[in-house]
Amino acid sequence: MESVEKKAIVITLMRSLAEAGSWCGETHLQKAVFMLQALTGVPTGYDYILYKHGPFSFDLRDELATMRAENLVELIIRSPDYGPAIIPTANSDSLKKAAKEALAKFQSEIAFVAQTVGKKGVAELERLATALFIFPDIPTDAPVEDGARRLRALKPHVSEADALAAINEARELTKSAPRAA
Repeated sequence: MESVEKKAIVITLMRSLAEAGSWCGETHLQKAVFMLQALTGVPTGYDYILYKHGPFSFDLRDELATMRAENLVELIIRSPDYGPAIIPTANSDSLKKAAKEALAKFQSEIAFVAQTVGKKGVAELERLATALFIFPDIPTDAPVEDGARRLRALKPHVSEADALAAINEARELTKSAPRAA
């Protein structure tokens, strides 16, 4: 996927997240782009590692910094108690035209992820994204408790009930997510 298409997808996802009630901070974007790749197969090509608060892409962080330098996105402070939100600028509208086909092709996947991530808080996103990150390592016929144990081994601060809920939600999302062609 070309850089302009990747940027257009990230910006469209930002807008969709905001419409779905998301804070649109970097954590939400990190988890949303990860889910876009992992759940729906949209080939944005960002490499992710399991980091302190779940899957994290240094590539995406660099891309967001580049987008700020190009005046495609800006940071706004919504509350002094939280980190900044990242929002598209008017300059980002030019990407819609340049990546028209890619945006049309992945419209349902972007909408699905935005609705899924939407109003979730950071702690819930950490659990769900981590569950999706480890999902390929868990046999599909394994009991949900096996996945929850694996999640808790990586994230000991997550309660057993929350780990079970995250694994169950990850399973359901994997079944219901639209898949990029």
